[in-house]
Formats: sequence, structure tokens, C-alpha cells
Amino acid sequence: MLSLLALLSAGTAPAAGFAGGALIGAQAGYSYINLKRLAKDKAITKDEAGKLYDAIYTSLTTAANYTPYDTVADAAAIAALKDDEKAGTVVVKVSSPKKVEDYVQAFETLKGKRGVKVVQVAVVTDAAGKGAFNAGVIVAGIKTELDKVKRDDVVKALVNEDAEGKYTSNNGFAGVHVGYLGRVNDKFMVGGLVEGNWVFGKDLKLDLTDKEEKDTSARFNVNAYLRAMFNLTEKFMVGADLGVAAQEIRKLKEVGKTDKESKWFWGPAARLVLGVSLTDNVLATAHFGGVFPMMQQDHFDKSFKAKYTNFTGGVGISYAFGA
Repeated sequence: MLSLLALLSAGTAPAAGFAGGALIGAQAGYSYINLKRLAKDKAITKDEAGKLYDAIYTSLTTAANYTPYDTVADAAAIAALKDDEKAGTVVVKVSSPKKVEDYVQAFETLKGKRGVKVVQVAVVTDAAGKGAFNAGVIVAGIKTELDKVKRDDVVKALVNEDAEGKYTSNNGFAGVHVGYLGRVNDKFMVGGLVEGNWVFGKDLKLDLTDKEEKDTSARFNVNAYLRAMFNLTEKFMVGADLGVAAQEIRKLKEVGKTDKESKWFWGPAARLVLGVSLTDNVLATAHFGGVFPMMQQDHFDKSFKAKYTNFTGGVGISYAFGA
């Protein structure tokens, strides 16, 4: 390698192209973002998810598990209701005796409780509601609603909630940079630059569902690099950037709301840089590289860890104010 550099140095005249100096410029290109959500340490298995579904489904479609309570006459009994973790018994309080949707919502809540073996449903109402409560009618309505979704689909969704997943998107970017690039000798230039980019593209897609996560997308990108360049000829240069890159991703705070929140992901980055000296103070470049997924950091949901990768390719133009 050293002999090749020596040969190049001996075979070309001293660089009379890009002189370097304080830089300002712009860049644009393409980026592929890959945000890997790591699986939870105690992720639910398919077998566990199936048993959980069966326990909840059977409990909610068994009339004997329903007990109506009068908020006045049964106040003491209501206050005494509690889960029995050892037995795997979970008590769910529902306040609308005839509203099937409330019982179905209880099913959604229970999916987050791993140790469920049986569900006791406490229907908390008034004296009239207690007297009129018909568990058989409610159970029939609940079964109709729950059977609209296949068991396998629910089990798969439960497993996916804890599993490793990849959020990806293809994006364009455009931005500006400032920095400095100075000559060490006729062949080498060193310096650094900071970039700010606006990122635009589709919402991130989760591979587990093969669907885009609505209103979850990349926005700003900030990079800081050390740069070294080598003159192959008076006009053509090759070099590398080493540094760090950070990416903002915005998502909805809550489903159905419009407010968004930002989360920044970052990591070490490297790029190959090719340069063409257009004049002694204008340099055109092309770069290819990305962010290495070495850093574990919090995901949107802090119960998960994530690794961020971003592969990029782009072109830029830099103007130097003089060495």
C-alpha cells in the first residue's frame, strides 16, 4: 500500500486543483433507514401466547365467571376484590352491565397480563342493574365479537408485540454543511465538517406486520465528520469521513391524536468520499457509507432496546473561502 502511494506521488505533479480552506456547501442524496427493535429479554412464546388467549377467551365466555355487584349494598365486597397472582386469577371490573364493548376492551387489557389462568368479571352497577343482569346474554354477545378475530391472528400479534422487529424506510435528503479542509502537503488534505439534512420519505414499515406505521417517519439528520482526502491527480481526489450521525424520527404520541413526539437515534458512521476539483475553491463530491449498528439505545417504547443503521449515498458541492 505504501509503495502504491509512493508511486502515485511520484507519478503526478503537485496538486494545483482544490486549495481548501473554510467550507460551506450543500448535499443531497438517498438514505435507507433501518431501526432494529431488539426482542424483550422475556419475550412471550407462541405456546405461552396460545395459553394466554385460551384462558382469557374461556373465562370471558363462561357465564359462571360473571358476578354483578350493587355499588351501595355490595360496597365492602367490591373493595375486597383483588387479583390472586399465585392462582392466576385476575379480577376485571366492568361498570356497564349491557355494553358488550366494555367486556371486549377488557380482553384487550388482559392480553398484557402473562400469568392469567382465569378471569373473574365483577359487574359493578346499581341495584336495578344487578337485578336485571343476564350473564348468558352478555356472554353470547362477547363470543360473537371475539370470534370476529381468529385465534391464530391474536396469538401472532401477541408474539410480535415482544419480538425483534425492523422499522425501515427509503428516503431522500437535502441539506447544507460547513467545515474546514486544509492541505497537509501536495497530496493530502485533512479537516472536518458538520451537516444538517432534511429527510423526506414514506412512513417507517415494520417487517413483522409488513405495514407502514402511520405518521412515524424520519425528519432531521445531523452528522459530524473528520475528513481526509488524497489527490490522485490535480483534479481527482479520494478520501474518507469518520464521525457520528444522528437521526430524528417523529411519531404520534397516541393513536388517534395529532400531537407528535421526537426520538433521536445515533451511532458511529463512516463514508467513502470521491472528489472532483472544479476550480481551486470549488469541490464536487460523491459519498457512500452509513451508520454502524453498534449502539444499543432506548426505542420509542422504553421497554425495548434498539439499534440504528442508516445507509446513504449522495452528492455535494463545497465552496472554500481560502486556505
